[in-house]
Amino acid sequence: MRWLLTVFIALACSGLLVYKSELAQPFIYDFCLRLASATFLLLHAFNPAIQRHETLISQLGESFSLSVDIDCSGLTFLWLFWAALLAFNVSWPYRIAGIVVGSVLIQSSNVLRLSSLMWIGPRLDRPVFDFIHEMLWTLLLDVYLLALIVVWLYCCGVFTHRPLRVLLRFSLRVGLATLLGILSWRIMLEPVLMPLFSMFDNMLLHTVFPKIQANLTETGSEWSIDTRVLTPEQAPGKIMIQAIYIGSIAKYTLSLPLVWLLIASIPYRRWRNIALATVLQMLAITLTLWLLLVMDVINTFSEAKTYYVLIEQNIRLPLFAFPAGLVLFTDRLFGIVAAFTGIVIPTLLAFYLNRPWWSEKLKHH
Repeated sequence: MRWLLTVFIALACSGLLVYKSELAQPFIYDFCLRLASATFLLLHAFNPAIQRHETLISQLGESFSLSVDIDCSGLTFLWLFWAALLAFNVSWPYRIAGIVVGSVLIQSSNVLRLSSLMWIGPRLDRPVFDFIHEMLWTLLLDVYLLALIVVWLYCCGVFTHRPLRVLLRFSLRVGLATLLGILSWRIMLEPVLMPLFSMFDNMLLHTVFPKIQANLTETGSEWSIDTRVLTPEQAPGKIMIQAIYIGSIAKYTLSLPLVWLLIASIPYRRWRNIALATVLQMLAITLTLWLLLVMDVINTFSEAKTYYVLIEQNIRLPLFAFPAGLVLFTDRLFGIVAAFTGIVIPTLLAFYLNRPWWSEKLKHH
């Protein structure tokens, strides 16, 4: 099992690094073009008013449009799926068949996701659309990805029980746990989770930057960073509060209902494991959000924006310009950490906290 995890993490990290590299961007853009074309063909078959210009899909008479960019490509899910299949010690025909069939199913689901977003976009209020787009669909794709891996393991004969009976029972538990997990997460999001993450991440942020340079403020799930800066064009002594907008960070907390449903679906020490996994997952989310804040501050005060100066005790001080290499490094690191926090860590927690249960279901893996 250690070998399996080592291979999976190595493959996942290398793939995510390539995914973020400049060399891969032309290929990713071409993939987004094809994904937008497939989505357009599906929508146009039911609505001739649908139009497409490169990766932008719109509808005549509607102001709403959908841009299929790198975040909508589903390539992160695809690579994590490939890494999981390649890590298991099964024969290559099973791996190749799983990769081909699974890739088609994942991207077909992605086309359906984009088509549904294009259909509901003009009909729903923006907050409701954002919730479905950034949170609900993301969580459903996480569950779908894990379900494909489980089905593939059954087809490979990795599990010892009959697949149909176990799959049906497991699916019922997952469905109930998903519903309860989403409801619990939504109820606790703004009154409990956001203040906790904001408090701890602001404390961590001040360990890297002084409070005068970066101070976290929150409005519900919307975060921004205030910093007292002054540009040379301003009058001497005039202080400007520069707001670094972070946006909604609710989507980064979706791994909580994911880890809840994964553990609640397994009949082994549920409540103890849920409590322990919640604490560990919240630590992972806190570190991920801290890295996001640090990355945005570094990007704001990078070499490309050296005109900023920091105000401290009414004295204009030249602000240290962060090198472009550090900006690139934090961006790549955050991409890997966010992907792992979103789906890999919840899966590992569900496995390690239920090792006795899994040992009965797996053989020689």
